[in-house]
This record gives sequence, C-alpha cells and structure tokens, in this order.
Amino acid sequence: MTQYTTLFLKGTGMTLLLWVSCSLLSLMLGLFAGTLRSTQLRIPLISPLLDGITLLLRGIPLYSQLMITYFAVPQLIGFAPSALLTGILTLGFCSGAYASELIRNGYNTIDKGQWLAAQALGYARWQQVRYIIGPQMLQKTFPALVNEYLMVLKSTALLGAIGIIEVTKIGTNVMYKTFQPIPVCLAVAAIYLILAALLTLFANWIERSYACSQ
Repeated sequence: MTQYTTLFLKGTGMTLLLWVSCSLLSLMLGLFAGTLRSTQLRIPLISPLLDGITLLLRGIPLYSQLMITYFAVPQLIGFAPSALLTGILTLGFCSGAYASELIRNGYNTIDKGQWLAAQALGYARWQQVRYIIGPQMLQKTFPALVNEYLMVLKSTALLGAIGIIEVTKIGTNVMYKTFQPIPVCLAVAAIYLILAALLTLFANWIERSYACSQ
C-alpha cells in the first residue's frame, strides 16, 4: 500500500480543492438566496424565482444533477466545460440551495421586534442586516452550516462519477488493482475523518472566538 501514498496524497489534494471551492460557492449563493427569500427581505419576482430554483435543486438528487450538467447541458449549449468546473458548479449550486434554506430560516427566527428596533434607530435596510440582524442570523445558523459543509466534503466522492480523480476515485482504482479492499477502504475513510475533524476544530475555534468577543 505504501507505493500508492503519492496517489492518495494527490487525491486528497483534489478533494480539498473541490471541498473548499464548492463550500465557498455554496456559502455565497446561500447568503444571497437565503437573504432574499426571508420574510422581511423578499423582492417581488426575484424571491419567488429563487424559491423555485431552491425547490428544484433540493428536489433532484445530486447524482442526477451531475448527469444532467455533464452529459445533457453540453448538448444544449454547444460546448462541454471541464469535469472539474462542472463538478464544482453542480455541487456548489446544490449545496447553495440547502444553505439558502438554512439562512432563510435563520432570518425568520429573528423576532420582528429586532427589525422594528433597527428601523427605529434609523438604519437603512442593508445596515439592519449588516449590523443587527445578520450577526444574529449567523449565530443561529452556524452549527447547521458546519454540518452542511461536512456533507459537502462527503459529497465530493460523487464527483468521481464524471471523471474527477478525487480520493474516493483513487481508492476505487487502487482497490481494483490490488484486490485489497480492507486497507484501501480504511485509508480513504481515515482521510475523510481527518478532514472532517479539521473542519470541526476550526468551527469550534470560530465559536469560541465569537463568544469571547461578546
């Protein structure tokens, strides 16, 4: 197994790239869509459109979305984006839909009196979100968002289906070559566990830092 260490390191690097890229895209999309889908911040036409897109992305399995974006969409648009770009966009948008729902619910749990108090202080709408409502929303949704991005880490394994050589794909190839499923599966599981533990430690550090700043 030691002769495959370099391959596993390369696969881990690709998994990290996918994880970080998809999570950042998801967070940006989730903040945008979740904010505009919240009860207090809805915009005619735009918010209902975002509701529909969110329902669509949450209702179709990620694997099916990958098949659509990798095989069907290129026939419609006339060119084929790379597997890496397709995977990042597909997983990022899919996770963004779930993140938007978490953020929307976070906004909606804020008491209406908080909005009225911010308005009475003379804050513009964006200032209410930036300085008063937004920090409370993030505090409420942070644990759920951490769980979502742990799911994104594990979902990167599905991107091997469109040819991206991430750590699970490496493990599968090594297993077929060596016929040693137990050490290979344990190695892949250990890599995911270490990455998940790093995110958990980072999230705990953020929570402690935020609590100390209050």
